[in-house]
Amino acid sequence: MTFLFLNSARQWGGNENWILLAADALRAHNQRVIIAYRSEQVGSRYSKEKIKLPFYSEVDVITLLRLFKLIKYQHVDIIISTKQKEYFIGGFLARFCGIKNILRLGIVRRLQNTWSKRLIYDRLCDGIIVNARTIKEVLCESSFIKPGKIIPIYNGVDIRDLHKKSEQIFFKKSFSFLIVSSGMLIKRKGFDLLLRAFAAFKHSPDGKDAGLLLLGDGEERENLQRLSRELQIDRVTVFQRYRENPFPYIKQADCFILLSENEGIPNALIEAMAFRLPVITAPSGGINEIITDGENGFIVKRNDENLLINRLRQLKKDPSLRRRLGGNAYLTVNKQFNTGRMAEQIIQFCEKTGRKQ
Repeated sequence: MTFLFLNSARQWGGNENWILLAADALRAHNQRVIIAYRSEQVGSRYSKEKIKLPFYSEVDVITLLRLFKLIKYQHVDIIISTKQKEYFIGGFLARFCGIKNILRLGIVRRLQNTWSKRLIYDRLCDGIIVNARTIKEVLCESSFIKPGKIIPIYNGVDIRDLHKKSEQIFFKKSFSFLIVSSGMLIKRKGFDLLLRAFAAFKHSPDGKDAGLLLLGDGEERENLQRLSRELQIDRVTVFQRYRENPFPYIKQADCFILLSENEGIPNALIEAMAFRLPVITAPSGGINEIITDGENGFIVKRNDENLLINRLRQLKKDPSLRRRLGGNAYLTVNKQFNTGRMAEQIIQFCEKTGRKQ
């Protein structure tokens, strides 16, 4: 089969990471993959078949015409769209060209029963890939969504490749206890909550020699930097801009924290677990599907700052606890998040779902 991935993102994020993981996994299973992208952050990281398009809007004529020619001349069988802007473009072209249209959704989303949602998620859509069972359950609350149309497929992780990349750049941490968090610096990621909790931890006797590293870019960067100054932790909080290879930094960490308000199963969390890091995360989206509190990580409610601080104290004081949680986290990823399994599930789902060509 020939897959066409659509991605209209302006900057790198979870969907873009998934596209590259899925593309490489599918190619390893002898499938052809073409990526239509908008951002050079995506295009520069994919060396195979690709095309740069403007993706001005859902009805961008230039993008539609160029995609139509690509589909016809390259004999595309499956379109996979990863953002809402592409859902209509992919669906319209799939119906017009008589091929299949698959949506990919990586966060919990409740759908209103409107004509536009029925059009995109029902009439123009042959199947939906989600990365957590929780996302499927919420989607199925909509009367126009058929459960058989949705499949949860966990993101694959190439652990060997991650560790290989972690050796490409030398990074030495400046703190004896380094906390790392990564992702787009936007409000729903909860970095402000992390900064406040870290400040309380740092200003306590237990927080001595602790530092915080935030990896990523986004619209909240200046606000978060200002907050770190107000909390008097700016000297021990490092804001590291987006890196194509964040793994040398993650490898040196002692703890990984993610406090997102809405997630599926985030790649950043899985990757940290692959490095045997103890993780602290909020119970959003599909987190409960992979983290068992106290066994392979800690789960804390986003508004429970005291519990988060106590978990940090525990991890800093007890290296054996860090090793136990991190070891179990690694085993979880190694067992459940396999790139080969992900590719096989995508191929089988795309073959069986939707209309016959």
